[in-house]
Amino acid sequence: MKELKVTDKHKVDREQFREQARALCGKIREYPRDEFKRMGILGDWDHPYLTMDPQYEKVIVETFKDLEKKGYVYRGKKPSIVHNR
Repeated sequence: MKELKVTDKHKVDREQFREQARALCGKIREYPRDEFKRMGILGDWDHPYLTMDPQYEKVIVETFKDLEKKGYVYRGKKPSIVHNR
């Protein structure tokens, strides 16, 4: 938001915001990875888990659609509490 110089979140172009967020994530993800390696933390560093990855986003959307079809997604003012007895 600061880089876009916008104070009202409703006036932000969503595509532009997502592009800039993706670029920022690409820049800052190097630091934690390098620190984790330095500390000896094991991981698949050549294939990191990135929430901004289009494949990851696709799975999220597909899962949301599935939950919606099953009736778990609704619009309301408060979450409803379901008790399974």
